Amino acid sequence: MRYTWMHMVLLVICLSAALPAPAEALSLLWSTGSTTLAFTQATRCTLLVRAEPSDVSLPGDWLLLWTADHAGVLRPQVDSSSTDANLAGIHDGSWNSTAEERAHVFTATMRAPGSAFVTSARYVFDLPAGSSGKFQVVANRLRTLGAMDSRIESSGVISFNGGISAPFPPAIVRAATDDLGGGFSVSIQGAGLRTTTAVAVVGRDNRWQVPLHIIAVDDSALTAVTTAELPLEDATLELKSESGAASAASLLASACGATAPLDSLFQYVLFADPVAGYSTKDFAFHQNITKVTHKRLYHLFYIRHKDSDGSEPGLGHAWSSDLRTWRVDLAGVPPGITGDWDARYVWAPHIVESGDSTYIFYAGVDQARFDQSIGYAATTGLDTCNTEWKRYRTPVWTVDSTKWAARRRIGGRQLRDPFVLPHPDSAGVFFLLFSQGDTNTAPSSTASLVGLARNRTVGSMQRWLDLGFYRNTGVASTGFPLLEGPMLMHDRALSTRWWMLFSNFDATCSNNPASSSIRFQRLDLGAAPWDTTSIHWQNPSGAPALFSQLAPDSTVWGWNGTEYLKDLDGREFLAGFTAWGQPRGGVCGVGTQGIAISQMHWRAPGNTDFVLRRPGAAAAVTAVDEDGSEHTAARMSMVEFRPRSGRVSWRLEVPAPMRVRMDIYDIMGRVSRTLLDGTLGPGTTTVTWNTSNSAGAPVRSGMYYAKLSFEGGIRLATVPIVR
Repeated sequence: MRYTWMHMVLLVICLSAALPAPAEALSLLWSTGSTTLAFTQATRCTLLVRAEPSDVSLPGDWLLLWTADHAGVLRPQVDSSSTDANLAGIHDGSWNSTAEERAHVFTATMRAPGSAFVTSARYVFDLPAGSSGKFQVVANRLRTLGAMDSRIESSGVISFNGGISAPFPPAIVRAATDDLGGGFSVSIQGAGLRTTTAVAVVGRDNRWQVPLHIIAVDDSALTAVTTAELPLEDATLELKSESGAASAASLLASACGATAPLDSLFQYVLFADPVAGYSTKDFAFHQNITKVTHKRLYHLFYIRHKDSDGSEPGLGHAWSSDLRTWRVDLAGVPPGITGDWDARYVWAPHIVESGDSTYIFYAGVDQARFDQSIGYAATTGLDTCNTEWKRYRTPVWTVDSTKWAARRRIGGRQLRDPFVLPHPDSAGVFFLLFSQGDTNTAPSSTASLVGLARNRTVGSMQRWLDLGFYRNTGVASTGFPLLEGPMLMHDRALSTRWWMLFSNFDATCSNNPASSSIRFQRLDLGAAPWDTTSIHWQNPSGAPALFSQLAPDSTVWGWNGTEYLKDLDGREFLAGFTAWGQPRGGVCGVGTQGIAISQMHWRAPGNTDFVLRRPGAAAAVTAVDEDGSEHTAARMSMVEFRPRSGRVSWRLEVPAPMRVRMDIYDIMGRVSRTLLDGTLGPGTTTVTWNTSNSAGAPVRSGMYYAKLSFEGGIRLATVPIVR
């Protein structure tokens, strides 16, 4: 008896990818309206997937599962012949890769012609005589922002020719991957996962196979890990259940893939979106220590811009421990749900921390009028694919929040580019900068200025007080009417001076570097950055190009939308997205449009200039002396992994005598065992853990972490133990 099954990932373009979780399940019926079908001859049958009346639309993606006997390999055809404007028609469909073909995953992009809402989809199957089987739909319904903030729902089961008793295989609705630094994990959402007995990642053409250890599982979620380093490209995730049924999903199509920035000819590293045909735009740049794994990660949240049609499906989220090797969640922050203030686009993110929470401020664009507003989402655990954002459902700042902004709509009200500055001396006090349309100070009907607000309640981000606008950002001061992306940074050489950087919206790709780069103004010494009068900001006068200030350094040529970051080790970085590619050899628009990251080096105190250089190899440099110079830190690498034999070993390398401590933590952050606490001499040392705790008893199965602490940094490795 042969059982064949297949799942189809259907991305419904327009609004159906982020809707409220419904109370009822999806409806799955034959075109006759019945849940059963009988025939004796080969038959062409039509299957209908339909949203319940209480739902606005079908979810953004779903799996169509089937198990059949004597049916051969079934392949669905999308039926879009109906005149129903809300019926999904196929926009694009293909086997996307060798891995997907091997996994029997057919990806179809769907859209409803003439309508923003897909409420039904029809599939045609050619079923042979003598066959029998059953179908079911399993869906991933997004509830709010967040990589895994969703609910799994399923339809009832429909059958043909009496169905069969064989169970459906485990359904993989979503597979998210994460590099653990010395290991690899897969987090799966789906249905029927509790019956899974084996998980493996298989390479192209079955050239390699790596089993994973299941560390947590229930019916709708499964997590598995391995200590192996896996190439994600063209790999297949395979699951086997107690009944012997198997399922698979391509890791190439996972939300979290892998990419590496391109080293340019200039003084930066360049991050690029991993999907061909997508480029980066406005972004946020941040670093934190993750709460669970205690890793130091750099983060980029950026607009994903599709070059072919200009669509922007949301913010991508990339992270790296060394600014060179990046992993990406392509759906880091999707647009809001239908009818909300951010349902069409999310733009121009900025990240700020307050207490235990991390806030991502962004500009949202609504569906109806293209009006722009500013709001935020928050998380208490900024990490990788497992970051869960809780979105504030109403904007915190709109055009109506100010007394001076233009109220009229010319292609939507203009308000975007939030930048949140913590008060340097008062904890819990924040200032909000933004760009907004104005007619009060400039002759242009589409002029924009930089506005300013302050949070009304200490420690709260929900209510803000209008403080007017910066007079120095009007056309009379800058020389151009439209500016975007305001940002403030502290001058390290002169501690009482601030810089304001912003972009000229009307700038075009030019072979003149001075007109194709970031503009800046500096605040007089001792003046407060929330001083909105123009008298203290004319230093130098006007808004000169940053290129001219840094000349002959052409690093910032073509930059748009800058971000400043002082990392946890005191290093300072300036980044910008290369709006027209990388200008090379006097010609602009050549090369990759991405996010360029440079390290800042301030010159001698008293000189406010700085130079930009390509960031050092942060993986090998994590300690910084008080004078700002870097020195090589400790290295840790696993050399033996035999936990069942009680041997897990690491090789430690230090360049000079160094005091270190090495502990084993459980998943709750408790120290299970201290392996090393003392001073190591220069050279190599091997440390072995016998998988027992401090009392000498073997530790239980689960995930453990080996943490090497030393002056200036830490090293962390995951250790899955399966008894």
